[in-house]
Amino acid sequence: MCTNIKANVVIVVKNREQGKSEQPDKEKLRLFFALWPDSPISGALHGLARHYQTQCGGRVMRAESLHLTLLFLGDISAGRLLQLKSAVAAVHGSAFSLTLEQFAGWRHNAIGYAAPTSTADALSALVLRLRSCVAEAGFHFDQRSFTPHVTLLRKMAHTPQAQPIAPMLWPVYEFVLVQSVTEMEQVHYRILGRWPLA
Repeated sequence: MCTNIKANVVIVVKNREQGKSEQPDKEKLRLFFALWPDSPISGALHGLARHYQTQCGGRVMRAESLHLTLLFLGDISAGRLLQLKSAVAAVHGSAFSLTLEQFAGWRHNAIGYAAPTSTADALSALVLRLRSCVAEAGFHFDQRSFTPHVTLLRKMAHTPQAQPIAPMLWPVYEFVLVQSVTEMEQVHYRILGRWPLA
């Protein structure tokens, strides 16, 4: 009995000396990669959301929370965050411009969104590179086909037909890694990393 206790103590001490905890890392981070607009674009999108709220009802997304999701990972162990960042450091792409040209909605989840009418080649290539690097590093992610959109309204009472809007040009120079945190029954986003596009 005493021998086992000594062995356990030695293991714990060695773990501490090596910077490891004797307890497994159980903290989870809810993560996704995204394009994050600057203030002029997010302000314009927020104004568009308020305009369509009068027609469709629902809840307007906060200007500071607006984004375009590239890849949703879900819950990832906090201990793997550095590994994830290292994996996507290999993602290289060109800066490009994204044009949002329509407002539409999905009936199944009552979401209203702004979107391009077609997906830019540079955007598709960026998503493919992200998927490849993340998969090679052993991470799982949402495998559904990529549909670029920026959610503007939630819980809409009426789902509109897709309709044109004044084209909104969004220069894209980087992509970001974001943590979704729920506090006081409200979702907040924290940017954990940024990677420039040349």
